[in-house]
Amino acid sequence: MIAATLRTRLKRTAVALTALAGIPFALFISPARADNRPAVEKEIKEYRTGRRECEHRTADGHTQSRCVDLFASGKLRMLSHYRDGVLHGEKKSYYFDGQLRQDYVFAGGLPRGTYVNFYDNGQLSYRFTAPEDTIVHRAEYFYPDGGLWQSAAFVNRKPHGEVAVYDINGKIIDKLTARSNVFYDSEGRPLQGEHRLDYADGRPMLVRRFRDGRLHGDREIYLPDGNLYTLYHFENGQFQGRSFEYYLSGTLRVIKYYQNHNLIYIEEFDPDGSKIYESGNSAPRMPGPGQRRDGPAATPFRT
Repeated sequence: MIAATLRTRLKRTAVALTALAGIPFALFISPARADNRPAVEKEIKEYRTGRRECEHRTADGHTQSRCVDLFASGKLRMLSHYRDGVLHGEKKSYYFDGQLRQDYVFAGGLPRGTYVNFYDNGQLSYRFTAPEDTIVHRAEYFYPDGGLWQSAAFVNRKPHGEVAVYDINGKIIDKLTARSNVFYDSEGRPLQGEHRLDYADGRPMLVRRFRDGRLHGDREIYLPDGNLYTLYHFENGQFQGRSFEYYLSGTLRVIKYYQNHNLIYIEEFDPDGSKIYESGNSAPRMPGPGQRRDGPAATPFRT
């Protein structure tokens, strides 16, 4: 009786949520098992491009979920695990061609251990270390050839401590201090306006904009060959509006839509520009911050 009631509530909740989001929905509940093993609820969301499939099992007072996101081609885009609706366990993401992009482990919604992200050439792009016994995390970012690019410390997932940037020869070229997501110069003053770092040939490496020490405006990261790699928009230190990530070739890979630091929608593309995944059926309208750049406009410093 209790199990049937829980399954009914789950179905009603899921239908209501997906109806609000305008996402086609199907939930399949297997019958109760004679051996008292937990029943499996299978949930499928069909998007305009791609789909999401989840299996939910409830046991010992917790709901365990395993979800896969699929590209339009049917290839695996992401594998993730949840407990009671928050990330818990392994999470892996892949590029359109099956190459590993991210490898994370979560516990109660927080990253644990060492998780990594890779460029589309297979090279490590960043490594984040999150020990279980501390709220202090370390992050290292790398050039496409493997050299250290940036290092930073985080407390409660906010920049806190020294933030260092290295040139392609491994020499530190910039240091900032962050405290609870506020950045300060060498004299202890909150940063204001544009803060730009260049490669030795004068082309931009990193362009950050601040207001009262918090990231505010577009933050641009360029590769050594001049290609734009990421463009994220911030307001008062939080992700806001549309942000963009690119393949090493300079072509657009993904558009992310943020609202008050929360990721609410994703559009993903292959190197030819074809849309291969969406996290719903209609991207939010977000005029203003985070304007899309394609082609020459995206890589004005490319050789």
